[in-house]
Amino acid sequence: MNISSKENQKKSDSGFFENLDWLTIKEAAIYLRRFKRKKPDEPSAGAVYNLITRYKLRTTKSLGRLYVFKSDLDRHFCAGLR
Repeated sequence: MNISSKENQKKSDSGFFENLDWLTIKEAAIYLRRFKRKKPDEPSAGAVYNLITRYKLRTTKSLGRLYVFKSDLDRHFCAGLR
């Protein structure tokens, strides 16, 4: 993947999250910008699962997938900025 395609992907990702209320674990990791240390291109699902087990995020399960409420991610992110 070249540099211009990565820039285009970043632009499309920012608009993608605006219309969603529920995100998958992988999407939540990308939204929070949590990536694996050894593989920086791969989102860290473990970081999101850690927040779930500490009861920081609400989840629901549908069709075998776990979803996280986007407003909880926003609240968690904003709380960290204070």
